[in-house]
Amino acid sequence: MLKPVVLTLNAKDDLENISAWLFEKWNLRVLDNFLSLYEYKVRLIAEYPSRYSIIHQSSKLRKAVLTKHNIILYREKEDHVELVSIFDTRQDLEKINSLIKDV
Repeated sequence: MLKPVVLTLNAKDDLENISAWLFEKWNLRVLDNFLSLYEYKVRLIAEYPSRYSIIHQSSKLRKAVLTKHNIILYREKEDHVELVSIFDTRQDLEKINSLIKDV
């Protein structure tokens, strides 16, 4: 059963920033490929929310690899899945710790 997927403001900002960067630095085809992969991965998460590894036990935050440079951080709630961030792995990994504190 598919659970609804809800993006936090942070995840929405991440998706917008990545999309703008891909369009500006690469081209529309690269952006379309990224968005298609993103939609596919979100469908998998919606259908099988426990499929990916928990990276923080108390917050139940999970990590799904999107590309070699991006991961989706999310957690399963009772009636939906919450996307917390689309994280660029080239960033300082300490940013993940600040995301976990905010969750």
